[in-house]
Amino acid sequence: ATIISDYFEDESPIWVPIDKPREYKFRITLKPDYVLDEEQYIDGLQLGPSLEYVKRWAPEDWPLAFWDRIHLLPSRDFKLIEDEMKRAKKQRQPS
Repeated sequence: ATIISDYFEDESPIWVPIDKPREYKFRITLKPDYVLDEEQYIDGLQLGPSLEYVKRWAPEDWPLAFWDRIHLLPSRDFKLIEDEMKRAKKQRQPS
């Protein structure tokens, strides 16, 4: 996704929290660069071992790598995910 706005404040709820309510009032507007259809989804369990970012966790704990707040991925990981999305979008066009 590409950021297409400056940050702004908005206190309206984004989603219904599962546990305790959290306030996410600092926001930005995004434009999706690649949107995959369900049949084009990438298997995270296959891609995960190639990502530098998740190597801090044992494979069974990988979901922790993406839990809660926005995470900054290493450039190499971002490029790998983006390339996989481009490939999936190109190879598996919906019928």
